[in-house]
Amino acid sequence: MNRKMFVTQTSSSRMETLGLILFMWASLSEAFNIDTEHPLRFNGTPEDFFGYSVYQTEFGNRKQIIVGAPLEGNSTGEMYSCTADLQSCQQLQRPGSESVRFFGMSSAVSSAALTSCSPYFPHECDGNSYLNGVCYQFNSSLQAISNFTAAYQECTKREVNLVFLFDGSSSMKTVDFEMNKNFIKDIMKKLSNSSIKFAAVQFSTDVRTVFDFNDYQSGSAEEKLMKETHMKSLTNTHKAIDYILKNLLNSMLSGADSKAQKALVIITDGDPSDNDDYNVLKKCDEQNILRYIIGVGKVSLIELTQLASEPKRNNTFYIKDYSGLKGLLDNLQKKIYNIEGSKDAQGRDRQKELSQSGFSVVYQEESVIVGSVGSNDWRGALYEVTGSGSDFKETEIIDPAVNKDSYMGYSTVLGMRRGVSLLFSGAPRAEHTGLVTLFTKNQNTWTVTSNINGEQIGSYFGASLSLLDVDSDGDSDFLLVGAPLFYQSQPRTEGRLYVYTLSEQYFQKTLNVSESTTGRFAASVASLKDLNGDGLSDVAVGAPLENEGVVYIYLGDRTHGINPELTPQRISVQSVLPGLQQFGVSLTGQMDMNDDNLTDIVIGAQGGIVLLKARPVMSVSAQLSFSPKEISLNYFECPGSNAFNAFNLTSCFTVTERTSSTVQVSLANPGDDSYNTSIVLHYPEGISLSKFDAIKPSRTRSSCGDRDSGATNRTTCSIDLPVYRSGTTTQFLGTFRVMKWDNDSSNRMEIMITANSDNNGNMSDTEVRRSVPVQFAVDLAISLVAEDSVTYMNFSLEDRGPKPLNITYKVENSGRKDLPVSVTLTLPCQTPHVILTPHTFSMHEVHHSFISSYHQIIMCLLNKHLLFFSPELSAVQQVRSTELLSLKAYKYSFYEFRKDNVFSISAELNYNTSLYNQTGCDDFSQTEVKVEFVIPPSRMLIVCTGAVGGFFFLIIILILLLKCGFFKRNRPDEFVQEDENVTAAEDSPLMNVNAKGNGVAENDSTEKENGARETSPSPDPPNTDQ
Repeated sequence: MNRKMFVTQTSSSRMETLGLILFMWASLSEAFNIDTEHPLRFNGTPEDFFGYSVYQTEFGNRKQIIVGAPLEGNSTGEMYSCTADLQSCQQLQRPGSESVRFFGMSSAVSSAALTSCSPYFPHECDGNSYLNGVCYQFNSSLQAISNFTAAYQECTKREVNLVFLFDGSSSMKTVDFEMNKNFIKDIMKKLSNSSIKFAAVQFSTDVRTVFDFNDYQSGSAEEKLMKETHMKSLTNTHKAIDYILKNLLNSMLSGADSKAQKALVIITDGDPSDNDDYNVLKKCDEQNILRYIIGVGKVSLIELTQLASEPKRNNTFYIKDYSGLKGLLDNLQKKIYNIEGSKDAQGRDRQKELSQSGFSVVYQEESVIVGSVGSNDWRGALYEVTGSGSDFKETEIIDPAVNKDSYMGYSTVLGMRRGVSLLFSGAPRAEHTGLVTLFTKNQNTWTVTSNINGEQIGSYFGASLSLLDVDSDGDSDFLLVGAPLFYQSQPRTEGRLYVYTLSEQYFQKTLNVSESTTGRFAASVASLKDLNGDGLSDVAVGAPLENEGVVYIYLGDRTHGINPELTPQRISVQSVLPGLQQFGVSLTGQMDMNDDNLTDIVIGAQGGIVLLKARPVMSVSAQLSFSPKEISLNYFECPGSNAFNAFNLTSCFTVTERTSSTVQVSLANPGDDSYNTSIVLHYPEGISLSKFDAIKPSRTRSSCGDRDSGATNRTTCSIDLPVYRSGTTTQFLGTFRVMKWDNDSSNRMEIMITANSDNNGNMSDTEVRRSVPVQFAVDLAISLVAEDSVTYMNFSLEDRGPKPLNITYKVENSGRKDLPVSVTLTLPCQTPHVILTPHTFSMHEVHHSFISSYHQIIMCLLNKHLLFFSPELSAVQQVRSTELLSLKAYKYSFYEFRKDNVFSISAELNYNTSLYNQTGCDDFSQTEVKVEFVIPPSRMLIVCTGAVGGFFFLIIILILLLKCGFFKRNRPDEFVQEDENVTAAEDSPLMNVNAKGNGVAENDSTEKENGARETSPSPDPPNTDQ
C-alpha cells in the first residue's frame, strides 16, 4: 500500500500550517495498532475458568484457538478447540477414565501435535495417597492418540533387609527370652506379604546367628528361631552390631540384597557392656541403616538413644517388661512397613510421591519437557519425555542447589541461541525470593549453567517466563521474568517484569518494568509476533487483578528488549469484554488468524476469551521540494502593495504500509520413521532459492543440492538423511532472490511445495500451494527542466502573440526495474485573459530501447483542463508546447497598465500500483506560469481628449463673459463724449431744467444699460416765484 499526500505552500506566512501538519502526523505515528473497538469474543462459564490457558495453532490449513477450562466438571477440567473467528468451540475428547483434576491447566502446541496435562492425578498405594500427573497427546486432527505419566510413583515396594538383634544376657529370665522370640515371630507373620526379608542374631558375650535371609526365604527361619537357646552372659551390644554388618547386612552369602534398604531392630534389657571400639554407629550412618531400639526394664534411655538412628527419640521405645512387647507390636510394625517406600535411612524425603508433573510443559525437538513442582520434597524437577504411550522414556533434570519447597518447574520455556538449546525453569519459592535456572544441552545431557535470584521475599520471581527473539532470526535475545507479587511502596506498584539480555554470559539484567498498582502485573507474559511492521517482536504483559484485568502491549527494542521510552498500550477488560474477571490471565500472539498479514492477539479471562486484531501500520515519510529551484528575478517587482508568489513549497508525505507477511514451511512426521525425505519447491521462472534453513528446531539438517540439474523453476532439498524420525516437526524458512520477473501483468507468484520419502505412500497432505503477492520497488521521478522551460511571459498591444509556451519535464527511472509509465499533463483551457491551445507534444533524449510515440489529447474535461496522455514511457525527457492566443486587450488608457495572470501546469506519472511500489514521492510536479500584460498610454486618446476638453472649456468661458455683460459695456471714446455733453448742459439754464428731467431719465437709462454705473446728484431747481 502506498499513498501520497501533497501540501503546497506559496508564501512564508503559511509555514505555521505546515508545522501543524507535521506535528499531527508525528503524534499519530506513536499510536498503537491493536483494535479494541471491534474485538471477537467467546463467552464460557466463569465457574469452569474457561480461558485459563489459550494457544494459537494451525494444523494443515486450519487455524484454531485451543482453550483450557481446568475447573469444568467438578474441577476435572476440559480442553476446547475454537474456530479462528470464535463462532464456535468444540470440546476435545481425552482417552481413558482416569480420575484426573485440572485437565487443561497447561499445554504445549506444535505445528503437528498438542500435549495437554493434568498435574493432579491421585492414586492410592497401601493406604498412602500419591499425587502425580498425566499428559495427553493429540495429533493434528486433535484426536487423542496416547498419554504418559512422567515422574509417576509406582506402588511397588522396596526391598528391605531387616535384622533382629535380641538380648541373650543373664539378666533376662527364660520366660522373657521366650516372649522375645514370640514377638519376633509375630512381626514376621504380619509382614509376610511385604518385600521385607528378615534375619535374627542373639548377642551376649558372644554373638550367634539364629537364622539369616536365606533361611527366611526358604521357610526355616521360624523353626530355627523357636529352637534357639538362651546364652546367658554379658551385653556386648557394639560387638554384636559389628558382627551383623560383616556377616549379614553386607554379606551376599547370607542372602542380603546390596540394593535393599537395611534396618536393625535391637531388643535389650541392659546397657551396653562394651565400648564402641569398632565405630559401628558411624558405619551404620554411612550405610544409611535404619535402627530402632527397644529398651526393657531398668535401662539407661540416654545410652540406648545413642544407638538409634535419626530422629533418635522417635526411633527409641521403652517398655517396663517383656509383656509390653505385645502392645508395641502395631507401632513398630508401621515403622518397619514404611521403610519399603523411604528414600534414605530417615524415610522422610519424598521423591515422586507428590510430583504433580505437567504443571508446565514445552516441546523440545522430538521430546516433551514437563515441569514437576512436587518432586524431591517440593524442590521441583523437570522431566524430558521421549516416545509415546507405554513406550515413553523419561530423564530427570534437576538443579542440585535448589532447596526444599522451591517449586522448580512452575514455569518453563525453551529457546535456542547460536546452536545451543536453552531451557529455563522458574522456582518462585526458592529461598523465599524466587529463582530461575538455566539448563543447556550438551551431548543429550542437560546441565545447569547459571541461576538468577529474585530481589524480594515473597515476590514469586519466576512465576511466569517468556523468551523474546526480537529480530526473528531464530536466536533467543532476551529472557522475560515475571514477579507478580513484587511490592513497591513508592510509587505504589504490585508486580514487576524483569528483562535480561542473553549473551555469552547468558544473563545480563537490562530493564525493570512496573505498571499496575494492585493488579499482579506480569502474572502472564507473552512474546508477540511483530505488530507494527518495524521488524521487531513485541511483548504482552497481563495484570489480571487490576480492575478485573488489564493487558499492556510493549513495542520491541533491539537494545532493551522492549522500548522503555514509549508508553505501552493499555487494554482493559471494560473496553473489550465487560463483565469478566482476571482478564489477561493467559496470552498468546504468534499468528495471523484471519489471513490479513497482521498478527492477532488472543487473551484469556475467567469465563471467556477475546481475539484482538491488529490494524495496518502506515509509515509516513515527508519530503519538501521547491518549485522553481531558483527564484526568477525577471519580474521581481512589487509596485505598491501588490504581492505575488515567488515560489512553491511542496510537502510530500509518502504513506506506506509497514506490516508484511512471511512464508514458512512446516514438515511434520506423525507416523513411522521416514526414509530419504525431501522437500521439492516449485516456483516461477525468474526467481531462485538462495537459502532454505531449519529454524525450529535448528538441529534438523537440510541440503539443497543439484538433484534438479537444468531445472530453473524447482529445487529439491534433502531433510535429515537417511532417516527423518517419527514424531518430528520442523519449521523451515526459505529465502528467494528475484533474478528476472518477466510476468509484469501478474501481481501474484504461485509457489508449490511437496514432501516426498521412500515410504510415504499415497498421502493427501504432502503438497501445499501458496499464492504470494508480488510488488516491485521502483523509484520514478518527474521534474521541471528549468533551463528549457518558460515560466514567465509578457504581452503588450504591439506584441499580442501568439507566443509559444515551452514547458519541459524530465522523467527518470532510478530503480532497477523497467516498467511501463504514462505521463499526464494538466493545464487550464482558459483563464480570464488567456486562451491556451495545444500545439506540440514531443520527446527527446530517449534512454530506452523502445518507446511509443502515441499520444492522446482530451480537450476540456469537466475540470476544464487539458490532459496530455502518453502511455508506456520510460526514462525519457518530454517537451510539451502550447500557444497563447486571443488576448483580450483593453481599449485605451491614459497611463501604462499592467495585469498579471498566474496559472498552474502539472505533470504526474502513472503506473500499475498493484504491481509496482513507488519508494519516493517525486512522481508529481507542478509549475506555475505567470503572464503579464503591459498596456502603454494611447497618444490619440490623449490628443482627442485634450481638444474636446479645450473646446468645452472655451464655451464655458464665453457664457460666463456674456452673463457678466462683457459684450455690452461702453468703449472708452463713448465715455469721453458723454462727459463733454454733460458739461455744456450744465452751463444753460434751460438745459439744466431739461437736463434735470432728462438727466434723471438718462441716468436711469444708463444704469439699466450698465447695471452698475453711478451719477452725480442734480442741483436744486430754480425758484420761479421770484
